[in-house]
Amino acid sequence: MNTGIPPADPLGAASPADFMAQLRKLKEQSALSYRQLERAATRNGDVLPASTLATALNRGTLPREDLLTAFVRACGADVTDWVTARRRLERWIPPEEPAVVRPVEATTDEAPETVNEAPGEKAAPGTAAGGRTGAFQRLLRFPRATGPDLPARGVLTAVAVLTVMAVVAILTVPGFFSRKHVSHTDSSTGFCRGADLRRDTTTGECWGISTEAVSFSPSSRPLAEVIKVIAQQNRIGAADHVRQPERPYVTLAYVGALTSRDSFPTTLVAERETLEGIAAAQRLSLERDTPGAPLVNVLVVNGAAGMAHGVEAAGMLARWPQGTGASGPPVIGVVGLDQSRTNTLRTIRALGREAMPMMAAALSTDEFASESPMYFQVAPQDRWAAAVDTAFITTQNGQDRQTRAGARAVRIYDSADPDDLYSHNLSADLRSALASKGVTADESAFRPGLSRLTGPPSADQAGASACGYPGSVYYAGRAEDFGDFLNGIYSTCGNTPPRILTDDDVTRYVADPRLRGMYRSVPFHYTSFAIAPETCKQDTGNTFYATLDSLFPFECGDNEGRSLDGHAALGYEATLAMLTAIENLGSKASRAGLARALGGLRIDGSASAPITIGQGHVPARKMVAILTVAHGRPPALEGTCGDSARDPASWCPNVPGFRRSGLTASPQGL
Repeated sequence: MNTGIPPADPLGAASPADFMAQLRKLKEQSALSYRQLERAATRNGDVLPASTLATALNRGTLPREDLLTAFVRACGADVTDWVTARRRLERWIPPEEPAVVRPVEATTDEAPETVNEAPGEKAAPGTAAGGRTGAFQRLLRFPRATGPDLPARGVLTAVAVLTVMAVVAILTVPGFFSRKHVSHTDSSTGFCRGADLRRDTTTGECWGISTEAVSFSPSSRPLAEVIKVIAQQNRIGAADHVRQPERPYVTLAYVGALTSRDSFPTTLVAERETLEGIAAAQRLSLERDTPGAPLVNVLVVNGAAGMAHGVEAAGMLARWPQGTGASGPPVIGVVGLDQSRTNTLRTIRALGREAMPMMAAALSTDEFASESPMYFQVAPQDRWAAAVDTAFITTQNGQDRQTRAGARAVRIYDSADPDDLYSHNLSADLRSALASKGVTADESAFRPGLSRLTGPPSADQAGASACGYPGSVYYAGRAEDFGDFLNGIYSTCGNTPPRILTDDDVTRYVADPRLRGMYRSVPFHYTSFAIAPETCKQDTGNTFYATLDSLFPFECGDNEGRSLDGHAALGYEATLAMLTAIENLGSKASRAGLARALGGLRIDGSASAPITIGQGHVPARKMVAILTVAHGRPPALEGTCGDSARDPASWCPNVPGFRRSGLTASPQGL
């Protein structure tokens, strides 16, 4: 068909973004809808879910090769040039952007820093209501040069003047020549250079420890903005330490997977928001200006996709800052952690061998708490979430759902990936909890989208197999495969989808209104460990959320990646737990002392309600919520359970072994 559009040219693409623009052009030339392309792929023997294709084409990163070939064939084009171009661009490195040095206003008692900012970037703005002025406002808000347009004849003179001004500004910064500046930019690769930064030669990922505003992932601009704010606050903390040496001065390290190998729109949203919560806790502690309030230096550590380099990063943290050229107190503990996978478990063990206290933010796999006496977490364990899910499935408004048709059976769809400890652990906990209620549960494993497994059905095929199932369907997989799972149900079940309940990882899918609204006729319930306000207008009554929105105003705009699951709250609570314990220890704070202080700690001032860390190093009966998504609308709350729930639902479980006192989280009745 002649559309009048210049032919798509994959070989002419100079970057992944150019390549994706050519792919969108190819779709336009095909004049086919996403559904028509899906059916065309099926006729070709390929699998091409419409939702997956729509998501991929709206990104600036390369799609999977199998998705690419299925799409190109569905468009009726030859795949050879497209595959060749994609493989060439897999090793594409973004061009280096020149750094622009902007002077920062200084006072006699502050040591100003030079700030590197890529052209066109906006510095992270804002302070919280009632926040302190002075250093915060100067370092978090960078003024841009303004003035009348320069006449043509004066351009060279103006450039010369500005150059001299910039040089003078640099030379007048105290300590400029005495301080060792570590660059994170390699002129040969474009990024990832530093004493504790490494580049994976196979995947191209930058991993390791960042002490400056390096983003690890060039394609994730919001994440880069968050890391920039943390780096700026680190400098404020260092300056405050000089003025207030009586305050504890410590280093905490966030360890997570800050790069990804897929193109899922909200892949790094959870990680970004966890870091935002950490930054908010850092900010509020800096603002306190009291002798016992800790000054915290935050290191941002990328363990790479799937935490592939987490163990090596743990070794780096144990010796930091020795041999790096960086400055700051040694690392006293780790917050965050990411993805309950085999590599995450190995990282926890490695940190434990280094006697490094850990406070995980969102991890929930049961076995982690028993892997090291140095490990703690603020999220509830899967066994408690499974107890809440089971109560929701089997009862409603205090009445037994078992009288309803199909309430005596549940099918659990989990990942066939043996490294996905979270999926397997949650599935096992659910089967145990359901069995205690006399409910039959069968398991059906599916193949994750990025897996190289053969044999198990895809998530799309798994969803299709749920049609006609007489009981409830539980999806225990990851967010990146949930769209395909729903697509299988939508395409096959017609107007009679099964009743669906899913896990807290899916909150990342719910965060994107485009994805949430794609299958409006397929409602589902999901679990959440913390509930964030839907809009920033609802945040004003909460100090944490007011600070969060002030630091990261882009989250308050038309941001389709904003999450409603409270990952920021979990990151804040994990950091607050560490800072509370450090403040209790005072000047005697040490790794061993911190681990002892975290046991049995009660955390007041958390994002939602007080938290008590039980003897099992986990919060007992922490709030778990069930929400419903229907017709593409924002989630609606079904109910909350747990000691911190303000108004627990009538159907909440009362499971022996989950004591209300918060002294233990070891179940005895599941």
